[in-house]
Amino acid sequence: MGTERFFFAHSLSDNPDRFHNDVGSTFVLKSPTGVLEPRKLLECRQTEGKGSFLLKLEGIDSPESVKERSGWSICLGNAAPWVPVEEDVFLISDLEGMSVIDVDSGQAVGVVSGFYERPGQDILSVDSKGTEVLIPFVEPLVPIVDRKAREVHVRWKILDPLA
Repeated sequence: MGTERFFFAHSLSDNPDRFHNDVGSTFVLKSPTGVLEPRKLLECRQTEGKGSFLLKLEGIDSPESVKERSGWSICLGNAAPWVPVEEDVFLISDLEGMSVIDVDSGQAVGVVSGFYERPGQDILSVDSKGTEVLIPFVEPLVPIVDRKAREVHVRWKILDPLA
């Protein structure tokens, strides 16, 4: 068999044996638009490039089906997204669109418009009357996140850029 039914992959893993030791494991192919396809790794061949491999995946049996998935990412794991169940654990991306409420006054002061993931802490971007307010996502400043009410409660008098 030639290589026409294999994917060329460059590993970003810190595990140099990724793929070689994972034959038989299920990986998830992810398209640029977010389509997920779980596939079992059937074969792995080392190429001359460092960290580069040829991979054969279950159910992808033609050069056309390989070409259709060009540019997709391949991730170890299952296709089911992680959903937090604990009250105080959530995905920061789930906060987008939530109302921002001042803890002291109970008044709405804005809407979470985005976030920045930083090594030390995540930063919420809040749209408050057309002004972007950046809020370190730490408990002293953001003491309450109410997923059911879709509200983020903040200590606004510390953060208000117009005060």
